[in-house]
Formats: sequence, structure tokens, C-alpha cells
Amino acid sequence: MIGIMHAGKTPIGHLCFIGKNHGCFTGEHIRKMRLLLGPFTMAMANMLQFKRVSDFQQKLYAEKSSLQEELRQLQDSSLIGAQGGLLETMKVVEQLKDRETPVLILGETGTGKELIADTIQKMSPRADKPFIKINCGAIPESLIDSELFGYEKGAFTGATRNHPGRFEQADGGTLFLDEVGELSPSAQVHLLRVLESNEVDKLGCSTPVSVDVRIIAATNRKVENMLSRGAFREDLFFRLFVFPVYVPPLRERTQDIPALIHFFVQRICARLSISPPPALHPDSLPRLMEYSWPGNVRELENLVERAVILSKGEYLNPEKYLPQDHGWYLKPGEQKGYLEELIDQQIDAKLNGDQVLAADKGSVSGKVIQDGIRSPVRSLDDIVREGIEEVLGYCRGRVNGPQGAAELLKVNASTLRNKMRKLGIDPGAWRSSRN
Repeated sequence: MIGIMHAGKTPIGHLCFIGKNHGCFTGEHIRKMRLLLGPFTMAMANMLQFKRVSDFQQKLYAEKSSLQEELRQLQDSSLIGAQGGLLETMKVVEQLKDRETPVLILGETGTGKELIADTIQKMSPRADKPFIKINCGAIPESLIDSELFGYEKGAFTGATRNHPGRFEQADGGTLFLDEVGELSPSAQVHLLRVLESNEVDKLGCSTPVSVDVRIIAATNRKVENMLSRGAFREDLFFRLFVFPVYVPPLRERTQDIPALIHFFVQRICARLSISPPPALHPDSLPRLMEYSWPGNVRELENLVERAVILSKGEYLNPEKYLPQDHGWYLKPGEQKGYLEELIDQQIDAKLNGDQVLAADKGSVSGKVIQDGIRSPVRSLDDIVREGIEEVLGYCRGRVNGPQGAAELLKVNASTLRNKMRKLGIDPGAWRSSRN
């Protein structure tokens, strides 16, 4: 025996009684069920309403925690090197004081581009207005439009409420587009339209929403290479490339390393309740200054935290956890030549092998004869696999970013990962062997 519970015209549940025998329910049972249906319906409606309120509160708490964390980072952030290795960068940034010019921050991953964006925001006329950040590379392509531009309730399955996009949230203030070079071509088109019209087309909304937003963008990509490949729109680039700010890599400002280490040690020890903080061993600094720091300041911070956790005495020896390969310890300007020489050697080896194959091709079909011994011709996949594995070995399994395999092989990182997946190559095998 089943009774349907309704909230208005919408069914919200069923009240069901199950008997042991067929036909065991009488008219009296039906009457009593009808009497119970009202209270049960009210209880079910209240329960569903409480669940909706509870879910909404959890989302509010999550957003509040996120905003509090961003505020904490803004308050705790220190721009180490403003009077050292970042002096020239800060001179450029100072020219943006009290201006609302769009800015494009360029620099390798881990150099502190977000801190530069924070500094630019603090000295802008919109310093007390919303400052919204979004990492374009961390959001799936299918969700980037809804995150940037928002959507209306009912725009798609699961859209149970109106959602303002990051542009609407930043209205009157500033929007920081981190890793803007990761945007897909379609997202670039939509972003360009917003920058040109100052209007946002929300999903499920027929009327554009006007916005007033200053853009600060950042990328670790070499945009000129992306333009030549057609991976980034020229018209969007020139919309963003109004005032460029270059953040040098750590290997070009090694004078900041001691101050950075001191800052990280103090912060990490405070977070881990370690007292007193260990001091850097005097013999550590020379090797730290020689290292090329492909991960820049972020890599240095992670290395310091590891050293703090593993430290057993009063001195800190982070240099013990650096790679042992000499290729990681080249002076600025030397590394490029070293990599080019390595790649040239690999190409020469491949060409020499191909010449031997071409010379003996007519002697035995499909075979190469060396000293009377037949050996099978390697497939193209084998040659490609060997080349990728050699570069991964040099890069210690790094695929993306500066000094990564994709950059050295001059291919898109996604293309390289797809090829590695087809060939059964796991980059983690090289990362796990890193010293």
C-alpha cells in the first residue's frame, strides 16, 4: 500500500506499507494511511528543506574559508628581494602606482608571479575593491565558461541556483587570471569578447551583464612561441599585453637565496611548532647558489621544508637533498648550451644509425647486417620511445614547465603525455630515481 507525498504539485516521496499476505490491507488501513500522509509529508518537506539549507551553509563555509586563506596569504606574503634580485622588476611595478592599466606578468613557474600581482593590486586605485583570482590551468575546459562568466539557475543539469562568475565577483575591482596561456581557443574567444565589450554572457541568460573589471594576467608560457603556432590569439594577446612585467627566475637572482631561506625557515617552523628554528649551515650556501633551480622559489621552499622536517641538529643542510647530476649545477647562460649539445648528440646518433640502415638496406630485406649477424630493424615507435626516455631521464621525469621534456622536445605537453601513454612510458619511474 503506497501513498504519494506532494509539496505543491511536486512529488517529494512515498509512504509505503508492506503486508505479509496478499490483500491484508482493509479500508480502515487506507483511512489511517491518509491521516498519516499529511504529517509525514510535512516531515519530509522539512527534512529536504533542512538538507538544502545545510548544503548551502557548507558551501558558504567553504567559500568563507577560501577567502580567509587568500586574505591570510595576502597579509603574510613578503616580497623577498624587492631591494635585491627583484629590484628592476619592482621599478617597473612602481610605475603602475595609482593606475588601472591591464598587466601581463611573465615568468617561469614558481617565480612568485602571484606575489607581484598582489603588490600591483595593493598600490592600485582599486586596492579596497574585490580582488578575485582564478588559475586558468586548474579548471577543466568544460567548466571554464561557467567559472569565468557564471550561469543562471536551470542553465544545465545540476544548475540549482544562480552562480555569479569570477568577472561578476570582481565587478568594480580586479581579476587575476593566473596561467592565462592554458586557456582553450574557445575560452580565449569568450574572454576577448568580455574585454572588448565589458559585458558577460552568462550561461542560460539571454541578457548580457555589464562588468567593470581590471585584468592582471600571468603566464609561464613563452607567448611568442604560442602565437607563432596559433595556440594563442593575437588579438587577445595585444589586449593583455598592455604593460608587461617580467619576473626573473631564481637562478638569475641568487643573491636573494639566503633571505628566502631565512624567511621560509621561520614560517615553516612556526607552522610546525618547531623551536628554536635551525640555522643554515655555513657550508650549505655555495652549493645552493650553484644549483639552477628549475622550480624556482617554490622549489626552494619545498626543499627547505623537507630539510627542516629531517633536520636532527641545530644546523640545516638543505643542499643534501639536491640532485647530484652535474647538469643541474650550471651557471646562468650555460645550461642552454648544455641542453643543445645533449640534443645534438642524440640527433647525430639517430642520423648515424639511419645512414647505416640506408647503406645496407638492399642486402637483406627488412634486416641490417653487422659482422654477419642479423638484427631486426627497430620500429619508429621504438626510436621515439628511446628518445622520449632519454630526455625524461635528463629532466628527472619532469614533463611540463621550464626544463621539462615537452619544452626540450619542442612539443605541447598534452601531446607528449598522450604519446607517452600510447607507448607505455611512465614519467614517475624517473622521478622516483631522482636524488
